[in-house]
Amino acid sequence: MSATDRPAAAALRGRRRGPGFPERLELARAVVGYDEEDAWNVRLTRDVVLAHADELARALYRHLLAFPETAAPFLTAAGTVDRAHVERRVESFAAWLADADHLAGDAALRIASVGRAHTRHGAGHAARIRARFLLMAVGFLQSAVAGVLAADGTAGDDLVASIRAWDKLFMVHLDLFLAAFESAEGTGHWY
Repeated sequence: MSATDRPAAAALRGRRRGPGFPERLELARAVVGYDEEDAWNVRLTRDVVLAHADELARALYRHLLAFPETAAPFLTAAGTVDRAHVERRVESFAAWLADADHLAGDAALRIASVGRAHTRHGAGHAARIRARFLLMAVGFLQSAVAGVLAADGTAGDDLVASIRAWDKLFMVHLDLFLAAFESAEGTGHWY
């Protein structure tokens, strides 16, 4: 590499590295438009959603277990569902959901650590899922939360505003999950 190529290579490495997780959280918030009104709508409906956290988690894992590709991380070596592992995931899902709207302080690193836990560098092979399935799981969760809010009696403009706010919040989280995948897997080609 010539002396004139070195600065260009360094700039490319810097671009690939991208912003740190806190900067990425702020950028994601701005890009999806998650503002104070959205934060207020999430806080307004937080207790409704959290009252259904266990139900939401069980529905998600039941759904994931229905497909061989998404069930694999939850199976024992014998090919049966590792119920204890699923229960731990249900509990960690509820904890993540309870903390999802806290976007201050160390939130970016906390959220990214959830994404990293699902990579090959996470808690072990059993925890690893493909990033594309994480994307689909968040989509499933968005629909499920919309159903919870509608069933609770939230209606009209309030329902729309609440669903939009939760969807934006989940997109902020998803962006950090995928950034953690990119960082842990060593490539931006996570899909």
